[in-house]
Amino acid sequence: FERDPEIDSFRIINSQIDPRAQRPKMSVPAQARLCFNVELSIHPKYRQEFLTMMQQNALRTNQDEPLCARYQYGESWMEKSPLLPTNTFHVHQQYSGENNGKQGLEIHRAAPYYSTWEQFAAKDPFTKPPKVHIYYTIED
Repeated sequence: FERDPEIDSFRIINSQIDPRAQRPKMSVPAQARLCFNVELSIHPKYRQEFLTMMQQNALRTNQDEPLCARYQYGESWMEKSPLLPTNTFHVHQQYSGENNGKQGLEIHRAAPYYSTWEQFAAKDPFTKPPKVHIYYTIED
């Protein structure tokens, strides 16, 4: 590296949810997974609504979607004041299935609880635009 990398630490909020627990099983071919890392900066007045919506979204996604390998979120924390909320959240999602995970993503977007996210996002609850990183896992 020419300069030190930026490090952003966050604590996982839905760690009590085992993404493999009580999930319907589905046979899928070995392919790369479609992954998303999303940074969301939420206006403080929308914080509780966001957390409630994300808790349900993560729970339902991890339990009901067999092609979702992982749906996890957490909040950034400041090293000097780790107990103060930053309202900056990180969401990590991994989908498998046909077309290198696009099948899993399509199932997720068709789920009834996904519309809750769309309704929330339509309120423009962000203090800055979301940052979305899309990539595929590298498998042997």
